[in-house]
Amino acid sequence: MTVLTASETTDAVVIGGGAIGCAIGLRLAQRGLVVIVVERGEPGGEASSAAAGILGAQMESHGPGPFLSLQLVSRALHPAFAAELLELTRVDVRCRIEGVQELAFTEEEAAGLRARYLWQKAAGLRVEWQSAERPIGTLSAMICPDDGQVDNRKFSRSLHLAAERAGVKFLRAEALEIESSATQVSAVRIRDAQGERKIATPIAVVAAGSWSALMAGARIAPDSVRPIRGQMIALSVPELASSRVLSTAHGYAVPRGARVLMGATVEETGFVKATTETGISSLRALANRLACIIPELEHAPILQQWSGLRPASRDGLPLIGKPDRAPAGTFVCTGHYRSGILLTPVSAELIRDAVLGEPTKIDLAPFRPDRF
Repeated sequence: MTVLTASETTDAVVIGGGAIGCAIGLRLAQRGLVVIVVERGEPGGEASSAAAGILGAQMESHGPGPFLSLQLVSRALHPAFAAELLELTRVDVRCRIEGVQELAFTEEEAAGLRARYLWQKAAGLRVEWQSAERPIGTLSAMICPDDGQVDNRKFSRSLHLAAERAGVKFLRAEALEIESSATQVSAVRIRDAQGERKIATPIAVVAAGSWSALMAGARIAPDSVRPIRGQMIALSVPELASSRVLSTAHGYAVPRGARVLMGATVEETGFVKATTETGISSLRALANRLACIIPELEHAPILQQWSGLRPASRDGLPLIGKPDRAPAGTFVCTGHYRSGILLTPVSAELIRDAVLGEPTKIDLAPFRPDRF
């Protein structure tokens, strides 16, 4: 049996180089820690790049509670976060708070939308109601003016660059296991071009998206996070002045200059990442339906089509913090499902504070990683 020795030593290893993993690395490095991010592919190349970048705290919420509170806190952080990334990297992530317009096309959809409008109004959130035939082609609409979007690919690229400039080292490798004693993390075992080796560290943060529950030593249930495939298309349109997101019960449209992103299917396909004729056709049909709001969508040519795997937890809440029964130094940040880009700023701050033993701005009890 080969006994591996540590090839290097660091203060913290972040497993996963998506937007959230990069942001965690950035925040820890800004507090003086030496950080290595282990990512098997290109940083930001999985769900972060496949997303639509919607900052839909109200769009994605179905009632008051800890998840909505988490979403609202993170949404409020985005404009300053975008400004910070612009200063650090000169990359404009195009944070636009122009609202989300949710549309109802049937009586059933209108009733559900009205109920969501009423509870959001009662909760003190800014929300507006538009009734029958306004806009033309729908029964009713709700506007959440404080929701918005960022360009998720620029966002991911900027976070990677900012983390590198802060001193974070990125290793292209597969993380195999978090090693620990009964009380303390000791190393992360990886496999890369040099073979199998260890990185000695007292802190390991699992932020590997849909793959997080497969990480040996993460101390979370194997079925606590699973992949949900989403297919998307980008349509070519004349330059649009507005970046207001349109949302329906069957998907959404995200205007982005001379492109409109249409998404997204919701499919239980395991780790199979692919586009299908059925999925693309459904998005094409949705675009034609939304032409009542954006006429340029009707029969607009498809520029690109792709799919991604969203990390969904068993109860719909993300897993953030230290598993109660895990050795010291074990942290998890995953299961954000459709809200990964939205929740990036607050997730990075929460993990940073938990790692450093500082009070977190939000109670992490509802998001305890080993609650299942």
